[in-house]
Amino acid sequence: MHYNLYTAEDFASDESFINYYLKSNVDDVSFWSEWISCNPEKLDEVLTAERLLDMLYLQLPEHELDIELNKFESFLKAEEAKPEALLTSSPSKFSINGVYVVLVLLILVPTLFIGVKRFTKAKETAQTYITKHNSFGQRSIIQLSDGTKVTLNANSTIKYPKIFGAIRNVELEGEAYFEVMKNPKKPFVVHTGALTTQVLGTSFNVNTQLASGKIEVALIEGSVKVNDQLTGNTLTLKPQERVLFDQATNKLIKSDFDTELLTSWKDGILKFKDASFEEIAKKVYATYGITLINLSKHANWRYTGEFKNTDYVSLIKSICFSENLTYKQVQDTLYINK
Repeated sequence: MHYNLYTAEDFASDESFINYYLKSNVDDVSFWSEWISCNPEKLDEVLTAERLLDMLYLQLPEHELDIELNKFESFLKAEEAKPEALLTSSPSKFSINGVYVVLVLLILVPTLFIGVKRFTKAKETAQTYITKHNSFGQRSIIQLSDGTKVTLNANSTIKYPKIFGAIRNVELEGEAYFEVMKNPKKPFVVHTGALTTQVLGTSFNVNTQLASGKIEVALIEGSVKVNDQLTGNTLTLKPQERVLFDQATNKLIKSDFDTELLTSWKDGILKFKDASFEEIAKKVYATYGITLINLSKHANWRYTGEFKNTDYVSLIKSICFSENLTYKQVQDTLYINK
């Protein structure tokens, strides 16, 4: 069984897991105790499943149940101790029903209260959103609750729920590389402004930091469907295809791409191939927060180079050396001169 793909709802409907939850089968208790300890990344889903089962079975912890039963026993003793004059010769339906009413009030109502309390807590947990932001010069790897791996680039922000619902929605501003855990029952959707990218399980790159307000979705493996929510236009990509979305014209343009060139950033590599000055400047700003201004007469840039885990000064020095240029830095701006 692929329990690593299970959601909270899947766990809660699994007969073996229910046996573990109810402690009704020794083998299931042993199996799930071991499995949970070996898969800590699924702990949130497991805990949510247990909350769902709490609501289904309305179980009280043993010590709480003892308290309620003691209350009921005390009530019965108090009834027996009442003077005979206060009791009718034969118990009426009212007095008999009264005992059952008290039983309900003492045991069922607290149980329902706890069930509602747990439901509220589970709902709050499911609605909890996490926002991760990388500053300039920073990259990070994020593991989502469903097992999806996200590599978030510098100057980028991602927002996602702590626990996914029926659709795995995330919001991205900037650039990220997604390795989505397959789950045909739960589509994975990346929201970038008016553009949505929907997948079932695949690897792809999304970038909103391109020039002229364009958004790029590049597919490495699997299949994705890109949708412009404003016009309803949709494109389905195959591996090694990308789409550029122009937010000014709402046009989707499909093309091929160089995988290594486009995704090398996630390994700390800045790679340029016949790059114009504008392309270099855009990538340098997105990575380091440094603005490049070309004051030289050198206009036809076609720069090719590769830098791994390099600081921006070393990068600019290398570029200027190869192009026979100089530079001057003023705070966060570098001026390129002849």
